[in-house]
Amino acid sequence: MTEGKDNLLVAIKAGAIRPMSSYHLSKGELGFGWIHHAELEALLQAIPLSDEVRTALRPSSGLRNTMLSFRELAYCVTDLMDPKEPFKEHDRLGLLLLPDGFLILCLRDRDGSTRDLTAAIIDRIPLVQMSRVRLVLTFFEEVLRQDETVREELENQLERLEKEVHEQAKKVNQHRFLLLSRRLRQTQRCYRHLLDIFQQLMMEQNDEITKSEETLRQLLEERLRRDTEEIGELAGNLGEIEAYHQGLQDLELNRSMQKLTLVTTVCLPLSLIAAWYGMNFTAMPELSWQWGYLYVMLLSAAVVGLVCFFLFHRR
Repeated sequence: MTEGKDNLLVAIKAGAIRPMSSYHLSKGELGFGWIHHAELEALLQAIPLSDEVRTALRPSSGLRNTMLSFRELAYCVTDLMDPKEPFKEHDRLGLLLLPDGFLILCLRDRDGSTRDLTAAIIDRIPLVQMSRVRLVLTFFEEVLRQDETVREELENQLERLEKEVHEQAKKVNQHRFLLLSRRLRQTQRCYRHLLDIFQQLMMEQNDEITKSEETLRQLLEERLRRDTEEIGELAGNLGEIEAYHQGLQDLELNRSMQKLTLVTTVCLPLSLIAAWYGMNFTAMPELSWQWGYLYVMLLSAAVVGLVCFFLFHRR
C-alpha cells in the first residue's frame, strides 16, 4: 500500500489490490482508502463535482451525524471513539460514498487510529469478494470489533464501582458516578449516531446486494441496536448503584443524627437544671441548705435515668 503523504489509497479488482498515490481508477476497479481532509480537494480533481458538493465537503461546513445525498456522491460526518483513549475527544470522520468507491476522510484524529482501522480493512480485502456495499459493511464491522474493548472497559468500571460501594461506601466519591454516567451517555450517543449513519448509507446503495451482504447488513444493524441497548442497560445499572450508595449515605447520616439527638435529649434536662439553679435568687433555700449540692446531683441523675428509661423503653 502506498500513501500520498499520509494518505492510504488502493484500487480493488477481483480481490487484487493496487496502491494509488491519487484517486485514479481503471475500468472495473473499486476505490477505497483514507485521506486527510486537507488533501481532499486535490485528490478529487478527477471527479466532476458541483459547487454545492465542494462546499459540503469542506471541514468548516459544520456537518455532523447527518447524510447529504447528491447526484455524484453521498457524504456524512460522524464521530468515532478512539479505542486507545475512548473517553477523551472522539475522532471525527467524513464518509464519502462515490459511484466507484468508498473513502474515509480524516477530519480529526490525534493518534492515527482511524488510519489503522482503514489499514485493517485493506488487509481483509483479499479474503472477501469486495463490492462498494461490502466495503461499507466491512468498515462498520471493523468499527464494532474495535469498540468491544470500550464496552468491556465500561462494564469493568461499573463492576469495580459496585464492589467498592458494597465494601467501602464512605470512600466512594460522588464524582465517580458523574464521570461514569457521562462516559455511558457519550458511548450510547456515539452508537446511536453510528446506527443512523449506517442505515442512511445502506439506503444510498444502488448496487445489487448479494444474499451474504444482506445477511451481514442485518447482523450489523442488529449488533448496533443491541450495543446501544446494552449501554442503556449499563446506565440503568449505574443509576441503581448510585441510588443504593445514596441510601447507604443517608442511613449513615440518620445514624449520626440519631446519636446526636440522643445526646441532646439526655443533656437537655441537665441544662434546664443548671439554668434554673444558676439564676442566683436570694430566696433559693437549696443554696444555704447543707445537702443542697447532693440534692441537685441526685436530681440530675434521676432525671437522666428517667429520660434514658423512656428512650430505651420506647425503642
